[in-house]
Amino acid sequence: MYNIDTFQTVMYPHAAVTGQRPHYGLAVYSKLPVLNTCQQVAFATTFGSVECALVQIPLTANITLSSACIYR
Repeated sequence: MYNIDTFQTVMYPHAAVTGQRPHYGLAVYSKLPVLNTCQQVAFATTFGSVECALVQIPLTANITLSSACIYR
């Protein structure tokens, strides 16, 4: 359901209190293989919550792309 042909998918669904999968979260799609991912970290604020995730993708033998996703 979340797969796109020729892309690797990294999913970070939002934690649900009810035990059912919520309708929101974070999905990262990459044509290159994903080297490393870090689980999301949630920060509670007075205006809601902020979540972040890190994905690392090797571009060449010496260069790694690190993508930080921060969303609210």
